[in-house]
Amino acid sequence: MPQESAIPSAESAADKVEWDSAIRSLKAASELGPEGKPIMATNANPSKEGFLSSDLLIPPVTPADLKTVWAMKNEFQIRHPGQPVSISVDSYKRACSPRADFSAVFSRVSMLERVQYAAEAGHFRFPWIHDGQPEEIVFKIVATIPMVAPQPGVVHEGFPIDVEELIRQMKNESNV
Repeated sequence: MPQESAIPSAESAADKVEWDSAIRSLKAASELGPEGKPIMATNANPSKEGFLSSDLLIPPVTPADLKTVWAMKNEFQIRHPGQPVSISVDSYKRACSPRADFSAVFSRVSMLERVQYAAEAGHFRFPWIHDGQPEEIVFKIVATIPMVAPQPGVVHEGFPIDVEELIRQMKNESNV
């Protein structure tokens, strides 16, 4: 049975084909890493009813915490171009607001980095990141979209979010 598209019916047929293609490319890009090996945690569709219990979902965070940690990671990368960057847990904790779940913030920033990487590699169109900097709406949606927690010892495929839902929310909020 074909899945419903996240594309509103008011769009032209060409737009629908483009967004459907972007969704398929995003899903395909999320399944394999640079060496063609699985790189993520699940064939998850966390927003579908009955998918997982809430204890396996990463809690929502504030957009401000996401933005702060994103900026911190980018600053480290700018200071150390071309080098792997390792940031301490304490640095993440200090970057977040006092009551933030820094692990949830880190997980959501990491997922956003995967989206950016796949988009920059040309796997799909994601017009909400410009020169490595997400628009405000990206932080707002990524902070709260249902996201599955990776399970230790399980090889996972795909993004830990419902890709179609991410794109649908981005389009609805930004009028793209």
